[in-house]
Amino acid sequence: MLPGPVAPKCLSSLAEVSRMKSAIRALPMSATRFHNSPILLLLMVWFLVSIPAYSQNTGRVPEEIYKNWLDRDVRWIISDQERADFKKLSDDKERDRYIVEFWERRNPTPGGSRNIVKDEHYRRLAYLDQHFSEDVPGWRTDRGRVYIMWGPPDNIERRSRFESRANNLPRQIDSEEWHWSYIEGLGCDVVIEFENSCGCGGYGLTV
Repeated sequence: MLPGPVAPKCLSSLAEVSRMKSAIRALPMSATRFHNSPILLLLMVWFLVSIPAYSQNTGRVPEEIYKNWLDRDVRWIISDQERADFKKLSDDKERDRYIVEFWERRNPTPGGSRNIVKDEHYRRLAYLDQHFSEDVPGWRTDRGRVYIMWGPPDNIERRSRFESRANNLPRQIDSEEWHWSYIEGLGCDVVIEFENSCGCGGYGLTV
């Protein structure tokens, strides 16, 4: 959900933020056997002709698209009930219709030619894959999840500190504190901290 305007009265959001932090954690065939054989030619023709029909009947190619939509595109914003409903759908037309309805339910101007919530969501996806990718894609990181759900913070404070290790060599630990003046559903003065405790560039949500 996109951050809303600052509410005239804000309630404590510590419990909500705490709950959010807890949640974040074909048979092989040898070509040499039929080399220069008309059988191989016939098999190749049959295979090429069969691909479109097989894909259409099984949904194998579109299935990957829908899986990416569910597991990547809307992973952090879809409800458990919506996810379960989508998985029950049996054909691509139903899935396509469901995706349209999914975004329309979030459209601040239903029926309009543009859905600013959907546009902003995909802008965030593109941004985090560019800026938050670590050893995994940006959308799978803690910072990526928070950015998708609540958008860019109003302010980011970056800090570094050093800790001693067993070999007496200091280890640098970098952290980021994200500040929002208001997040709809959470309240005012929301602060979330991420820490690169491994020194590997991966920022995890602190608890």
